[in-house]
Amino acid sequence: MEVIERPSLKFWEEVASQSEYATFYHTPLWSKILVETYPHYEISTKAFFFDDGTKVLLPLLRSRKEGFFKKRQRLKSLAFGFYGGPIYIGSWSEEKSEEVLQLF
Repeated sequence: MEVIERPSLKFWEEVASQSEYATFYHTPLWSKILVETYPHYEISTKAFFFDDGTKVLLPLLRSRKEGFFKKRQRLKSLAFGFYGGPIYIGSWSEEKSEEVLQLF
């Protein structure tokens, strides 16, 4: 599996438009709205390429908040409980989920 830390906007839009599981909340536009509305968020979306040709995109937001003693960072698969999680072109399996989740 190949990991892309900052996938291109073109790739993100390609996967979001072709994945049968994608919703508006998986789009780059929704992430942009969130970071413009809530400046403590930054886009931290990742992409994954599997050997069988499956292309995966995991829309993520990183929340940066400062606590009393240290800075705290959290990754969210989108905010406010909207639809999140990976979207993909190709096939998905429990094994692929495990492989992706091991990176976090």
